[in-house]
Amino acid sequence: MQLAKTTPSLKLSSKQRLQQGLYLGGIIAAFVLLLWLSGAFTQLRLRLSNIYFVPAEVSDTIVIVAIDNASIAEYGRFAEWPRSIYADLLDRLSAAKARVVAFDLLFDQPAAGDEALAQAIQSARAGEARTRVIMPAVGIQRAEDVQGGGQAIVFDNVLFPLRSFVDVVDNLGFVNVFPDVDSMIRRQPSLVRYQDETYVSFSIATYLAYKRIPTSAIQQVITSRPNELDLAAERPLYVDEYGFWVQNYFGLPSSVQPTFVVISLKDILAGNADMALFDDKIVLVGAMNNAGFVDQYPVPSDISGRPMTGVEIQANAIETLLQNRALREQSPLSQAVMIIALALVSSVIYTQLRWYWKLVAAFVLTVGWVLITLVIFSIQLEIINLFHGLLALFLALLGAIFIDITQEIRRRRKTEFLLESVVAITKQRLALDSILAHIAADLRRITNAPRGAIWLLDTEQAQFNAAYMWPQTDGNTFEAIAHKAAEEQTQIIEGKSIATPVIWQGQALATLVVHLAEDKRPTQEMLNLLDLLARQLAPNLDNALLYRKVKRQKALLEAIFDGSPAGIMVLNKTRHIQQVNQAAERIFGIKLEHCVGQSINDLLVAAKSNEDAFSTLDNYFTAAQPFRMELKLNEKTFTIDGAMLAAHDEWILIINDISALAELSELKTHMIRMAAHDLKNPLGRILGFGQLLEMATEDEVAPSQRGYITSIMEAGYQMNQIISDVLNLEQLRSRLGNRTPHNMAEVIENVVTQQKPEATRKGQTLTTSIAPNLPPVLADANLLWQVVTNLVSNAIKYTPEGGHLEVRLDYSDGMLRLEVEDNGYGIPEKAQEKLFTEFYRVKTAATRHISGTGLGLSLVKSVVEAYGGRVWVKSAEGVGSTFFVELPAVGEEDEL
Repeated sequence: MQLAKTTPSLKLSSKQRLQQGLYLGGIIAAFVLLLWLSGAFTQLRLRLSNIYFVPAEVSDTIVIVAIDNASIAEYGRFAEWPRSIYADLLDRLSAAKARVVAFDLLFDQPAAGDEALAQAIQSARAGEARTRVIMPAVGIQRAEDVQGGGQAIVFDNVLFPLRSFVDVVDNLGFVNVFPDVDSMIRRQPSLVRYQDETYVSFSIATYLAYKRIPTSAIQQVITSRPNELDLAAERPLYVDEYGFWVQNYFGLPSSVQPTFVVISLKDILAGNADMALFDDKIVLVGAMNNAGFVDQYPVPSDISGRPMTGVEIQANAIETLLQNRALREQSPLSQAVMIIALALVSSVIYTQLRWYWKLVAAFVLTVGWVLITLVIFSIQLEIINLFHGLLALFLALLGAIFIDITQEIRRRRKTEFLLESVVAITKQRLALDSILAHIAADLRRITNAPRGAIWLLDTEQAQFNAAYMWPQTDGNTFEAIAHKAAEEQTQIIEGKSIATPVIWQGQALATLVVHLAEDKRPTQEMLNLLDLLARQLAPNLDNALLYRKVKRQKALLEAIFDGSPAGIMVLNKTRHIQQVNQAAERIFGIKLEHCVGQSINDLLVAAKSNEDAFSTLDNYFTAAQPFRMELKLNEKTFTIDGAMLAAHDEWILIINDISALAELSELKTHMIRMAAHDLKNPLGRILGFGQLLEMATEDEVAPSQRGYITSIMEAGYQMNQIISDVLNLEQLRSRLGNRTPHNMAEVIENVVTQQKPEATRKGQTLTTSIAPNLPPVLADANLLWQVVTNLVSNAIKYTPEGGHLEVRLDYSDGMLRLEVEDNGYGIPEKAQEKLFTEFYRVKTAATRHISGTGLGLSLVKSVVEAYGGRVWVKSAEGVGSTFFVELPAVGEEDEL
C-alpha cells in the first residue's frame, strides 16, 4: 500500500515556492542587467557611490600655497603678475627646504620676470634641499581615434609652458580633469600621449618627484599591465582602457573644512609665515579661496554639492598616491554576478515569507548588503555598484508581493463556497451534531467521496472517537489513518483514503477522513481545499468541543455542589447569600429559597450561634484572607472554612459538622487537666523528698548515689514543666474570646525588655524596628504577650552565643506584620511543615541539647488564626530563621 504525505498549508509547497522564487529571480536579474548594460540611471549609481568617500587622516606631507583674495588685493590680478613674484616665492620655499614645488598655474605666455623664475627654478634644483619643480601642461583637444593608446589619453593639441621653463623644470604633468556624467570629479588620468611622446598626469609627476625619480627614469619605473599601472613597483593603480584611475578624497572643500595646510602667498612673501612648515614637504601653488576663480568642481566627498578647487583636487590625488589608497571600481563580471546572485537569493527568500516578514527581510537584506559593501571597500578599496544591487533587492520584493496578491485572489475565488459553509456552521449555535452533519456535507461536496468519517478528540478522556460517518451503516471508520494524521498533524494520503487533521493552537481537534471512488484520484486542488476547510472550521469546532466540555463540567460541579455532605454557601461582597446546597439547608434548618438573599449574620442569629461568632467572622472578612473557625449552631459544633474568590469579589464558605470531634476534644482537655492536676500532688512529693535527699550529709547518702538523686530531680523538673505548659496552654486558649484593642508596639517593647537579659547573657544583640503611628489590634493582652514571648524566647534559645536577633513591626494593607529574625541554627526544610503542631520539636545535632515541650508554636498558631491572622516561617539550616505573624489591624470604625 502506498503512503504519501502533503504539507498542511493553504499555500504552495516549499518546493513550489523555491521554483517560483528562482523563476522570479531570473526575471529580475535579466531586467536589472539590461538596465545596467544600457547605462540607465548612471547618475543615480554614481551619486549612491558617494557614501564610500568619507573624511580620513592625511599624511601631513602636502602644503598648499593659496593665491587667495588677500594676495590678489596685494599684487593685483594674478594673471598679470610679473614672474618675479613666483621667483621670490620659489626662492623662499627652496630656502625652507621644500622637497617639491608644483605650480598648478600654466605659464604659456611670456611675461616680465620670466628669466628670474627660470633662474629661481635652477637655483632651487641646485640648492641644499635639491627642490624639484613641477609645471602643468593642458590638453586642448582629445584625439578621436584612440586605437593604440595603450591605457592612455591621446591629445591632438596641447598647451605647454614656455620653452624656457620646460628646459629647466624637473617634469611636466597634465592637469586636465574629467568630470563624470554628474559633473563630479572622481577619476584622474595617468598617462597622456601627444605626438608619439608619453607624459604623466600632474599628480603622478608630483608624486614621482617626491620619490626623487628623475624624468629620464619614469618610463622604466612605470609598468603597464592590462587594467593596472604600477608606479615604482609599489603603487598599483587600477585603470580603465584610457588610463583613468579613481582617486580618494580625504575631506571636504576648504571653504567648509580645510583638509590640508593652506598658507596665503601674501603671508609668505611678506615674511609672516612659519617657513618650517615647508621642510621636506610637497608644496602646491594654485588659486584657492579666490572669489573670482572658476577652476572649481563638485566632488563626491561633499553631498551638498559645494565645489572644490583644482589645486585641492590635485592635493587629494597626490595624497591618494602617498597613502597607496587609490580606489578600484567593481569589474563588469563581478557586477553581473552580484546582480544575478542578489536577485535570485532575495526572490527565493521573499517567496517563502508572509508579506510582513517580506518587509523585515527586505530591510535586513538591504542593511546587510550595504554593510557588506562598506566592509569590502574598507578592506579592498573597491567601489561596489550599490545602486543596481539595491534595485535587484527592491524589484524582487515588489515581484514577490505581486505574486502573493495574485495567488491570494485566486485562492479566494476557489474557496468562497467554504466561507458560506463556515457561516452555516456558526449558525448552529454550538450544536455539535448539526456541525458534524454540515462538515460531512462539505466533504462530500469537495471530494464526491462515497464513504468517510469524522473523528473527534474527547479532551476529558484524551482520545479520539469516531463521531460521525457516512453511510451510517459503514463499519469501516478508518481508525488507523485518522490516528496517524492526528498524531503527526499532517495531511496523509493512503490509497484512496485522505485524512486531514483539524489543528487549533497546536492541538489536533479532529480528523476528516474521506475515501474516494475507484475512478477518482486526489488532486492538489482537492487537498488544498480539504486543508482550507479544516483550518476554517477549527475555531468553530474548538468552541463546540469547549461548549460540550463546559456543559459536562457544569453538570459535574452542580452534582458535587448539591450532593456534598458539607454545607456550601456562596456570599457576595456585601455578605449576602447567593447560593447554598441542600446540606447547608439541613444545617441551618431553613429552606433553600428562604436562604438566598439573606445576610449571613441573620442566618447565624436564626441558628442560635454563639455571641462572639459575629465579630470573629467580621474580622476574617475584613482581613480578606482564607480562614477556619469554630462556632455553635443549633447547639452543635461546626467548622467554617472560608476563602475569597478574588476574581468575582465573592466568598465561599464550607461548613462541616464536628460535634463529635468537639466532644472528643473537650473530653481530651478534661482528661489532660485532670491528669495534670492529679499528677502534680505525687510529683510534688517526689520533688520534696528528692530535695531532702540532696540536703542529706555524706554519712546519710553515699557519694555514688548522688548522681542518681540528681537525675531524679532533673526528670522531675522536666515533668513538672510539661504539666505546667499543658495547663497554661489550655488556660490561654480559654481566653481567645477576650478581644479589646491593644497597642502591639507596647507589647513588643515589654517582651524585648523582659528577654534582653537572657540575650545579653548569651552575648547576643537583640534589636527592634517598629514603624511609627501603628493602629491597634483587637485581641487579648495576655495572649498577645504570650505570642511575642514564645517567638522571641525561641529565637534566643535557638541562636548560639554572639548571634544577632531583630524584632520588626510594620503595617500594610490593613494588616500588622510582626517579624522575628535570627541568625541561629535554622530549621530543616522537611521539619517546617510540622513546626506548629503540638508537642513537635525539631531535633538536629546542633539543637539536641536544648530542652522544650513543643507547645509554644502551637499556641502561637492557635491565637493568631483565632484572631483572623496567619503565621509562617522562612528558614535555612545553618543560616537562621524568620517567623512572620500577620494580624488584622483595627480601624476607627472597629474601635467605636
